[in-house]
Amino acid sequence: MSNNDPSYQDFLDCFPVVELPVTITSDSRGEFAKANKPFPQHVIENFLVPMEQDDIDEFTEFEPCFRFAESEEFDAVVYWRGKIYSYEYILVTFDRKHQVISRKSIAGSRYENERLFQSAANISEDYIISIVAGQQQEDAQNYNADMSKSMTFEILSTGDIIFSLQDSEY
Repeated sequence: MSNNDPSYQDFLDCFPVVELPVTITSDSRGEFAKANKPFPQHVIENFLVPMEQDDIDEFTEFEPCFRFAESEEFDAVVYWRGKIYSYEYILVTFDRKHQVISRKSIAGSRYENERLFQSAANISEDYIISIVAGQQQEDAQNYNADMSKSMTFEILSTGDIIFSLQDSEY
């Protein structure tokens, strides 16, 4: 690592600490963009590009959203990734050696095969992430709630993110 490379702390400092609970919707990006400074290019190149690997192109954008208050076992950050026809909020947990423990898309929207897919997430104080995801045909006049699913992630004390799919009761 050269002297110009950002440190792990430089990366974490891009993310303001938020108090949970927090809700992430399609409108959240504007709030985060107003409140947060953009990632410096060297942070993107040294931290985000390696995590994203082959899932980025020249049109991909990144914006910091927030991080959880410090935990004894792990750090957790959420960033926004924008691509053509796809916008996602990515949750990443890191161990004390600054290695990725888990990485999950928790909210966002994408347009694919003439359908719009959208999801929103709520992260509770006890690291339970409740997600509602839905889809709509391009030519549909009204949203069909039968196309919605609810999902739950849980961040364990180790920083591992576990996932379970539950049928929507709505």
